[in-house]
Amino acid sequence: MVMEKTVNESIAGGVWLFLGSLVNNVLGLVFWLVITYMSGVGSIGEASAIVSAATIALTLVSGGLNIAVVRQVAAEGAEAIGASLLVSLILAFVAMILTVPLTYLLGTNHVLVYLASLYAGLNILLITFLSILLGLTLFKQYFETISIGALAKLTVGALLALLEVGVLAPLAGFMAYVVAGLIVAVLLVMIYHRHKISLKTRSEQIKDLVKLTYSNYPYIIANQLLTVLSVYVFAIIVGEEVQTGILYISLMIMLAILAVPGSIIGAALPIGTRSNTDPFPESFRIGLSLATPIIVLTIPFTKPILQLINPNLVSGASALEVLLLSIAPLTALTTIINKLNKEGKTRNIAVIGSIRLITLLILLYFLARSMGVYGAAISFLLSNTVALMIALREEVRILKTLIILWILHILTAILMITSIPGIIVAVLMTTISIITLQYTKTYTLKDLKNTISIVRKTLL
Repeated sequence: MVMEKTVNESIAGGVWLFLGSLVNNVLGLVFWLVITYMSGVGSIGEASAIVSAATIALTLVSGGLNIAVVRQVAAEGAEAIGASLLVSLILAFVAMILTVPLTYLLGTNHVLVYLASLYAGLNILLITFLSILLGLTLFKQYFETISIGALAKLTVGALLALLEVGVLAPLAGFMAYVVAGLIVAVLLVMIYHRHKISLKTRSEQIKDLVKLTYSNYPYIIANQLLTVLSVYVFAIIVGEEVQTGILYISLMIMLAILAVPGSIIGAALPIGTRSNTDPFPESFRIGLSLATPIIVLTIPFTKPILQLINPNLVSGASALEVLLLSIAPLTALTTIINKLNKEGKTRNIAVIGSIRLITLLILLYFLARSMGVYGAAISFLLSNTVALMIALREEVRILKTLIILWILHILTAILMITSIPGIIVAVLMTTISIITLQYTKTYTLKDLKNTISIVRKTLL
C-alpha cells in the first residue's frame, strides 16, 4: 500500500511538472514569435547568443546543483535550505564572473555583458529555489512559479518590443522570467515552511551537497552539450547555420515527448527520498508506457512535422527519428540516476555520467564531422545506450519493460525504411503498441483508468 501510494504521488507530481514544462514551452514559443515579428531576426539572433553564453556559464559552474538540492531538501526537509542557499550564492557569484568573458567573445557591448552576468547569477538562485520547491514536494507551487515567470517574460518582452528597443526587448523578457520566478518561489517557500526554515548550516551539509552536485555534473553537462552549447559555438565560429537549427529543433521535439516520462520520474526522486521508498521502477514503467504511443505516432511523421515548422528543416527527418529512438534508453538512464541520487551513491553517479559524456564527445568528434546532424543524433543515441549498459546493473527490474517498449519504437523506425506509407505505419504500430502493452501487462486498461483518475483528482 505504501509503494502504491508513492507511485500515485509520483504520477500526481508529474502532472504538475509536465504542465509547467508545457506552459513554459508554449509561452516561450509565443514569446519568440512576438519578438521576431516586432524586433526582427537580428535581435533574436543576438539575444539567443547572449542568453546561451550566460546559460553555458551557469551550467559549467552549477551543473548538477538542481538534482542535489532536490535530494537533500527531500531528505532533510527545510533544514537543508540554508546550505542550499549558501552554495548557490557562491556558485552564482562565480557564474557571473565567468559570463563576462564568454559574452565579450560575442562582441557584445558593456551594458549587455553586465545584464547577461546578472542573468546568470539570478538564474542559479531561481534554479535553487525551484529545486527547493520540488524537494518539499510542492509540485503545484512549482508549476505556479514557472507559469508566472513565463507570463512575465512574454509581457515584458512584448511591451519593450513595442518601444523598439531592439535586443533589449528579448533580454529584458528573459530577465523578467528569472526575477518574477525568483520572487514567487521565495514567497511560496516562506509561506509553506517559514517556521521550519533554518539558515544555520553544518559543514557536513555543505560537503554532502557539493559532493552530490558534482557527481551529477558529467550527466548534466552531456544533456546540455547538443542544445545550448551548439548555439553558442555557432555564434562564435559561424558554422553551418541550417544544420545547427535542425539539430536544435529536433532535440526540442524529442525533449517535449521526453517530458511525459521525465516528469513522473522527476517527481519520484523527492517523493521516494522523503518516504524512503523505491517508486522508480513503477514510475519508469508508467512514464515510458504513456510516451510509447506518442513516439510510434511521431516517428512516421517526422518529415511533415519539420516541414510544418520550416521547410528548411526537412532534411533532418532521419536525425529526428534517431533522437526519438533515444527516448527509451535516456528515460531508463534518468530513472537509474535518480534512484542512485536517492540512495546517495555519488561514485556510481559520477562513473555513469562520465562514461556517457566521454562517449558522446568522442562520437560527436567523428560522426558529427562526417555525417552532420545525423551523426550527432547517432552519437546521442549511442552515448545513452553505452551508459545504460553500465547503469542497468544498478536497477535490473526495469529491463523487461525497457526491452518491450524499445522494440516497439525500433520496429516503427524499421517499417519507415520500407515503402509502407507513414499513415499506415502509424495506425499499425499504434494498434500493436496498445495490444502489446495490455497483453504483456506492461500498462493495462486498469493502469490507464488509475492514471486518468489521479490526473483528474490532481487538477480538480
